[in-house]
Amino acid sequence: MAGTTSSWQIVVAGFLGRLRLDPLFAGSPASMVQYVIMIRRLSLSKFRHHLSALAGAALLAMWATGCGGDGAVQAVSKDIDVVALMEQLESTKSADRLNALIELGDGRENSAPALDAILEVLTSDKDAKVREMAAYVLLQMGEKSAKPAIATLKEAYAKEKNPTVKLNIVNAWNAIEPETSPSQGMNATGP
Repeated sequence: MAGTTSSWQIVVAGFLGRLRLDPLFAGSPASMVQYVIMIRRLSLSKFRHHLSALAGAALLAMWATGCGGDGAVQAVSKDIDVVALMEQLESTKSADRLNALIELGDGRENSAPALDAILEVLTSDKDAKVREMAAYVLLQMGEKSAKPAIATLKEAYAKEKNPTVKLNIVNAWNAIEPETSPSQGMNATGP
């Protein structure tokens, strides 16, 4: 098993700040309870006796890293060079476009000037991973910054064939305008 990372190592690495865990929760701020539930689900029989200590460590780590009163991790926008990232979105290399989108996602509402370029990538890029990240960036930008994108999100949802990209479009739509989202009226088990 050399070279593989187990689920519990991913969770612990996330608490140590080595891995971003927000995609695991579809972009919504994860509460302490969600992390503890994840840890409990990930526990293997041989680690059961360490579960309480790991759950306690998870709660302590969440508290120590700045959880708000509602238990949610507070998102912080990163200062980014939007103009340079918009130019990078026009690269012929999908890795360059993907990296630009990752930076734009970290910028959250600071990425608003790049909204049109992000929407162009979402609707026309040939690489599904790049389109998926474009939808995720819209989710990260939040309701206020990405509200003008809702019409394009609806069009992208209707024409998208890739289920992972479509899921990220729905997640972004939920963050921007949940009342019109295709998941309206659904719960975790379906309609």
